[in-house]
Amino acid sequence: MSILEVVSITCPHCKLTSYNPHDVKYRYCGNCHIFLESRRNMGIVFVFGSNLKGIHGAGAARYALDYYGAAWGEGKGRYGDSYGIPTKDANIQTLPLKRIQAYVEEFLQYAASNPKDFFLVTRIGCGLAGYVDDQIAPFFKDAPNNCFFDPVWKKYNKKTWSDPPLNFTGKL
Repeated sequence: MSILEVVSITCPHCKLTSYNPHDVKYRYCGNCHIFLESRRNMGIVFVFGSNLKGIHGAGAARYALDYYGAAWGEGKGRYGDSYGIPTKDANIQTLPLKRIQAYVEEFLQYAASNPKDFFLVTRIGCGLAGYVDDQIAPFFKDAPNNCFFDPVWKKYNKKTWSDPPLNFTGKL
């Protein structure tokens, strides 16, 4: 590529142009905080805390519904470019830690069996479910290398989505 050839991406929603190589590679708009095409083709999966009834009305679950293809009425597993880990039951009551841990282990097996995908893991259970990072983050201690975590979990020796190879600096 010559110095005159500049690679960029222009968001069709906000009309801003980015020259950031990671934005271009992953077709990501840092202004709108969205991917501009299906992340399934890129292997990027948004992992969020959900409830077993699949009511994705707030927090990361709502974000997964709006931007990552989470399915209304489906509270567990992979749908679109998202993966729900239950932290609340079908009555929207917080699950005990042991049950959340079992769902995390199920997710970790899924992530390990899909090594070509990148899993962007939010601080599940640490928002609306009411748990704290010290209670939830240790469940991910054996996470495979294709899992990237919220930067808050860096202190738990976790790779974050702002680390290479992803280097995302915007809100996911």
